[in-house]
Amino acid sequence: YVHGNSYTETGAGPFDLAVESEGATAFTAIPAVEVGRRIPIGETAVLRPFASAGVELNASGDWAATARFAGQPGSRGFRATTPIPDVLGKFTVGAEVLNSTNWDFRLQYSAEVGDGYASHAGLGRLGYRF
Repeated sequence: YVHGNSYTETGAGPFDLAVESEGATAFTAIPAVEVGRRIPIGETAVLRPFASAGVELNASGDWAATARFAGQPGSRGFRATTPIPDVLGKFTVGAEVLNSTNWDFRLQYSAEVGDGYASHAGLGRLGYRF
């Protein structure tokens, strides 16, 4: 379930928008496969490079929100719709260093691509297990 709270913009005077809250149930399946390897580094650490690829199948359709100009509370407003691709390719590559002294480090790049859609993300994480 995806939900967006209502909000009212400020700073644009008569062009401020009041956006109504919106919610929708999203059905998604993501079959994927990951390959990787554990490579010992010295006595206490392991390098774990990995790559994954998958397909995200969405049955939720589009995301829509109803808005109106904030200065016109009695108006019906308008509905803005954002299409969500039905199929996305999901790809990730990265590496992790696991250390027996409770420290972990991870670097990762992920991409999601589909018809008229592209998303790229990078991740760096330093963790301490206690």
